[in-house]
Order: sequence, then structure tokens, then C-alpha cells
Amino acid sequence: MEQILTREAALHNIEYAVAKVIEGFTDIKMDHNENKEEFNMCKAWEDHRKLCMREGELRKIIEQSVKKLCNDVNAAETAVMLEENEALIQRIYKAAELYAPDYDVDKIYAELQKEEAPA
Repeated sequence: MEQILTREAALHNIEYAVAKVIEGFTDIKMDHNENKEEFNMCKAWEDHRKLCMREGELRKIIEQSVKKLCNDVNAAETAVMLEENEALIQRIYKAAELYAPDYDVDKIYAELQKEEAPA
């Protein structure tokens, strides 16, 4: 897909209607060129890829944190072991407690996203 996006100049500026259809089906948000009413599909693709990578990284941290929580390792120790921010691990532990004893990673992730969402 990346090769297609970098080689295809037409994807750098797509029309408004096309961009809205793509956004609707994929949840990929596209930057809008106010002057031309065009969207850069290549940048949208890259932004979405980065967002997915961050999501995957956080899910892995949640998974590892839950393992430590189940082994009665406190948040401070887990943060040191995982080389992560202690505040993040504490938030994960707090969210994980809501879903004990299953500790569903998807539900914990969703809970963390709710905390970050603007009110």
C-alpha cells in the first residue's frame, strides 16, 4: 500500500467527496487543503498508520501490566520493569481493576481512551 501511495501522484490530492467516503468507511482522518478543497491521501494513510502503531504499543503495555498485576507487582515496580511512566501504569492498574478477574485488554484499552476523550 505504501508503494502505491508514494508512486501515485493522484493520491496526493483527492476530491472532497472521495475523501468523505474514505473517512466514513475507514475512520482515517484526512487533512484538508482549504484553498483547493482537496485532501492528501498519502498523509492520511501515514497518520493512520502511526495511530495504529501507538494503539498497538499501548495494548502491549496493558497486556504486560496485567501480567504484573496478576503477580501482585505494584505499579511503581511494573513501571521500572517495563521502562514506562508510572502514571500510565497506575492508570492501567486502575482501569484493569474494573475488569477483574478477566482483565480484558480491549475493555481496559477502551477505558483508558474514555479517560483521554475530551468532555
